[in-house]
Amino acid sequence: MTSIGGSALRDCSNLTSVVAGAATPLTIDSNTFTNRANAKLYVPVGSKAAYLAADYWKQFKEIKEFIEGDVNMDGETDVVDVVDIARYVVGTPAETFVKVLADINSDGGVDIGDAVTLVNDIAGDQNFARAYNMPKNVAEGSDELTLTESSNGLSLCLANQRDYTAFQFDLYVPEETDVMQMQLNKERKQKHQLLYNKVEDGHWRVVALSTSNRTFAGNDGELLNLTLNDVVSNVTVCDIIFFDTMGNSHPFSDICLGNTTKIDLATSNPQRKEESVYTLDGRRINGKPSKKGIYIINGKKFIMK
Repeated sequence: MTSIGGSALRDCSNLTSVVAGAATPLTIDSNTFTNRANAKLYVPVGSKAAYLAADYWKQFKEIKEFIEGDVNMDGETDVVDVVDIARYVVGTPAETFVKVLADINSDGGVDIGDAVTLVNDIAGDQNFARAYNMPKNVAEGSDELTLTESSNGLSLCLANQRDYTAFQFDLYVPEETDVMQMQLNKERKQKHQLLYNKVEDGHWRVVALSTSNRTFAGNDGELLNLTLNDVVSNVTVCDIIFFDTMGNSHPFSDICLGNTTKIDLATSNPQRKEESVYTLDGRRINGKPSKKGIYIINGKKFIMK
């Protein structure tokens, strides 16, 4: 890119920040960013003077230099930034967190894949390829997640052939049930950090990652244990994504455990989001179910609370 045309972002009144990746300011005119007086501009380290001297760029409300991946703006990229991304994903962001700098893999969002990408950057892997150059949704494979009852509550088990280094999911439990404890299997917690938080609508956001890119390799047993305060019923694990060491995302189907429907074992395979969803009377619906009820998704029962 060598220039941004006039009126390209004209009248974008909600624009609050712009990240300019070029050390030399691109050519713009007065109408390219008409809201620039109300927005922050982030520029590469060492280039602030050039932007302060450039027409129209100099009129941004504030110009700050950034180091790629330095989401807490402390002047260096390190494991603290990795953890800060994870904290943001679970809804407990650090006091200083620049979201616009956290999309490390440039896929348009912030998730644990960005943390994995940053781990690779910090490690300085010369063979590293950014996730946006890789397929984001992989074909269905043989890896499986299983949600079962255990002596301590619930166990989430992973049987995998691929190597994963991180995961994230949303956990829904009934209103009368609370999560007393959540912990990785003792073999896993030596390599990974677990973060979780109860978000605004009452469900739990859960992530786990390794700051040294260690993997969940060759699992055939418990990955995560949940201790609950009440009888297990209608527990669902949704929006499950595992990430490989390159930061590529591998989505799994939603899984549930519901005693009311005599489901005591639920299994999920990684697959594309184009799922076949049917009501119990055989009607196919487009997209994910939006109303409460029991559905058949890819041949398995699913409870929508």
